[in-house]
Amino acid sequence: MTIPTADDIRAKASFMAYGKSLIENSYRGLVVEVIIGEALGPDWRHCSADWSGWDFEHATGCRLEVKQSAARQTWPAPKKPKLPSFDIGERTGYYKGADWIRQAGRLAHVYVFAFHPLRDGSADHRDPGQWQWCRRSYCRRPNELGWLGWRC
Repeated sequence: MTIPTADDIRAKASFMAYGKSLIENSYRGLVVEVIIGEALGPDWRHCSADWSGWDFEHATGCRLEVKQSAARQTWPAPKKPKLPSFDIGERTGYYKGADWIRQAGRLAHVYVFAFHPLRDGSADHRDPGQWQWCRRSYCRRPNELGWLGWRC
């Protein structure tokens, strides 16, 4: 038996997580963040590790959080599908590394919502052209919303 290298393990794990057209919920967010990161460019730093309070930070300090949902999942579809909704409610704080930073309110200034609407066999979560996008800015708006439906 040959002991696999770190590269062998990385390649196999990557294929298991991202090698199929439908990506599990726990991995799909990263796919969407990669798509968004490519669109944002180098002035935005990807920072969504672990339990971070937002996903990207601009050099100016502006924080962006990505929310995503897909109509077709890796499990059987419900008989009566619903439009997605996204939790953007106020938080009590966020993690910076292993440290909890207490900060009440909405942590991101800008939210990008991504919805993958395809329900048939052509659905491929890795294809940027199959996603629908919506952006909301809350830099100067009160924290009146907790959940936002797709009709944004």
